[in-house]
Amino acid sequence: MFFRKRMMTLLIVAMCLVGLAGPAPANVVPYGDRSGDTIDFINIREESATDEAPLYGNPTINDNNVLWFPVDFTAHSVDGITDETQGSLKMTLRAADGFAISGVRVTEIGNYSLSGQAMTAATSASLTATLTVGTSFDAFSAGPYQGPDSSAALFNVGTELDFTGLGLTQADFTLDNWLLATSEVDTEAFIRKSFDSAMVKVEFYTNPVPLPGALWLLGSGLCSVLGLRRLRMKKGN
Repeated sequence: MFFRKRMMTLLIVAMCLVGLAGPAPANVVPYGDRSGDTIDFINIREESATDEAPLYGNPTINDNNVLWFPVDFTAHSVDGITDETQGSLKMTLRAADGFAISGVRVTEIGNYSLSGQAMTAATSASLTATLTVGTSFDAFSAGPYQGPDSSAALFNVGTELDFTGLGLTQADFTLDNWLLATSEVDTEAFIRKSFDSAMVKVEFYTNPVPLPGALWLLGSGLCSVLGLRRLRMKKGN
């Protein structure tokens, strides 16, 4: 009996240690709720499993566009040490009464640089991203930008999803981003979305929702009834 109790105690302790040794929770920064012209953005937040958030920064709402001006979204590799930065934007989209979400477009702007005397293709920088809205998703990327030549330039990438005619009024939104920089001895790779004109721009499109045919018929019927009543009242006079 003592042996069994001791084994059970050791098993519980081991399970607790496994739980403690599990993956660390992501850093989460909440931004609350915001409203555009015809879309409400519910529970806006960003998460990162690799870096201290915020990476995207506080959003700015303009009509149905949401703009982020990244504050520290970078990956920087020197002398063979790989650097990866991951960040996710999440929220719930809710169309205003009488509207449906017809499309979403994402645009990301940034820059990169590669330098060093002994560069090969192993010195590189890249961006990969996935946009998910409801059950629809698409991936986009920038790079990989690779050696052996030193270089520095801007990138401008993005994607869009079309929901025209689907009557989508509410959906979960996620934008996942990864920046990756790799280097060799005496080389350096750098990529970021946080320079003077950098931004992540998310544009949402809506269409008015047409009234169902039954409502049109009901409205026509009511108009006819009212017209007949007025005509009878005039004749009665």
